[in-house]
Amino acid sequence: MVITTNIIRDSIYFVKNYLSGQITDPLSGNRGGESFILTSYPQKPVRYPVITIKDITSESMQPLGFQSQSFAHYITIEIRIWARSIAERDTITDQVYNKITNNQIGTSGTSQANGLHDLRILSMTNIDEPDGPKSKLIRVRYLYIT
Repeated sequence: MVITTNIIRDSIYFVKNYLSGQITDPLSGNRGGESFILTSYPQKPVRYPVITIKDITSESMQPLGFQSQSFAHYITIEIRIWARSIAERDTITDQVYNKITNNQIGTSGTSQANGLHDLRILSMTNIDEPDGPKSKLIRVRYLYIT
């Protein structure tokens, strides 16, 4: 559950935990204690594929109306898929995209049940190194109302 006092941290961990239960790790059983989904860019060598989830911005609060005690917070999150090949990158990206967009229905365990609403896919950008990992950066925005 996302709560106001930890809005950024809770949003990141909600997305991470949700995807952890929904996306199949192609290296499951062979990671040796390494994580498949991280909340920051790797600081040490990792085995690809991995997914990183980071907050980008929390836009300023906007009041919801005249004399309202409620505010709208827009939280932008970066989901980056790092893979060994373009095909692997695209396969995992499709899984992530389908899971986060299908998660907006409002059933138990979804983002709406946890206070995150109005998913917007802001961009999807390929970032490929010639001799390095292939990656796709997905920027999403959620609305959180306090």
